[in-house]
Amino acid sequence: MSDMMVPSYRVPREAQGLPWRMVAVAGGMLAVVAAGAGGWWAFQRVGGGGGIPLVEADPRPFKVRPDDPGGLRVPNQNALVLERPGNRQSPAQAGRPAELVPEAEAPDIALLRAAVAPPPVVAPVPVPAARVPVAEPEAAASALSEAADPQLAAP
Repeated sequence: MSDMMVPSYRVPREAQGLPWRMVAVAGGMLAVVAAGAGGWWAFQRVGGGGGIPLVEADPRPFKVRPDDPGGLRVPNQNALVLERPGNRQSPAQAGRPAELVPEAEAPDIALLRAAVAPPPVVAPVPVPAARVPVAEPEAAASALSEAADPQLAAP
């Protein structure tokens, strides 16, 4: 190696303000300081450093007797607001005792059994046979043979 200097062919720049690295480092440090200040302010605002909060029961009694043991008096408690106007009773009807509904009908057991019973069995009636005049056996046999084979019947 030699001690000789090698010439550079770059064009040297002129210095123009602050270098960008210095600006980036300063910005980062400023951001860290701002975040720390915001955290400290939030901690003080919440009440940090006061210790652990203690939750206690309410010292007042849980149940209290009412001054009027009869209960709450509601105005217009007997007014029928939701009833239809046609169904409302007049003051004269309100004083009458309620009419009883007639008793329900009792089922007729005989009619129910008749409806469930199978239909009665009817015996078949014999049909009378029609009376056919009976011819003589020889004439009937000859008529049968002629109807069966017409060539035999021809003379």
